[in-house]
Amino acid sequence: MFGKACDFNELRQGKYEVAVVNRILLMIVWPTRGEPRAFHGMCPHANEPLADARFDGERP
Repeated sequence: MFGKACDFNELRQGKYEVAVVNRILLMIVWPTRGEPRAFHGMCPHANEPLADARFDGERP
């Protein structure tokens, strides 16, 4: 099942956004030299929100 996380114009290259779709936390990243990608918003190893992590603008 797919759901809309945000509008494309809300995204900025080199930045990330956090969204909730169907009660699932997502992190949407747009690397400077890449395409926007969405990831599950929780780290599977530490069970911490990925939004607390650092994004250098280059690598997701």
